[in-house]
Amino acid sequence: MLLALALFAAALLAGVVNALAGGGLLFTFPALVALGVPPVAANATANIASWPGYASAAFAMRRELAHAGGLRLLLISGVAGGVTGAALLKVMSAQVFSYLVPWLLLLATLLFWQGRALLAWLGRDHHAVNRRWLAVGSWLVSVYGGFFGGGMGVMMMTLFSLCGIPSLFTQNALKIFLSLVLNTASVIVLLAAGLAVWEHIPPLALGYVLGGYAGGRVMNHLPQHWLRAGVVGFGLVMSGYFFWRAYL
Repeated sequence: MLLALALFAAALLAGVVNALAGGGLLFTFPALVALGVPPVAANATANIASWPGYASAAFAMRRELAHAGGLRLLLISGVAGGVTGAALLKVMSAQVFSYLVPWLLLLATLLFWQGRALLAWLGRDHHAVNRRWLAVGSWLVSVYGGFFGGGMGVMMMTLFSLCGIPSLFTQNALKIFLSLVLNTASVIVLLAAGLAVWEHIPPLALGYVLGGYAGGRVMNHLPQHWLRAGVVGFGLVMSGYFFWRAYL
């Protein structure tokens, strides 16, 4: 019971974090590893259990999604990337990828932090959405999300910013939609591969559902500069954590 409560608490916090900025795997993945679950199985279990959280967050932000464009494009790239990433989990060395994760997170965080300045330097119209960049970039981020997923929310919001989507609220709504799509696709592959530790999924899933819905509701009332600072802060914390795991 105590272990189940600990996993529920970790998933509750992860669900809120996923809805607000992304990076909830930072809480559930270490919790599962601490319980003795092997890293690959812990990664798969956390991703499978997170699906209800993304679904509840998307439901909480359904009004924002109704006014957001590009959902069909993100649906296609999210499914393709999620399946590809989950399949890579079976064939790629997790140790090799673990050395890349902190660099990817740090780069994504810095791009998000200075994305507007970069757009101005490139001379691009911040309000003109580049659908080609959005298609390719969302597929690449979805591959990453299907394989591991830690910090993919920061990467998504960086991508949306660089593609010319100005509103943080629209970026966050699209992030939740893409996360739900790629997670759905990757979960199907992970279930077929038999990687889940089923006894830990119920408390994790319940925590993700409640946390995702709460985070989706709270997001509507946060000032944009608070959200931007939160995304950058989470990104830096996750980068440092994964540097510590990989290199120390």
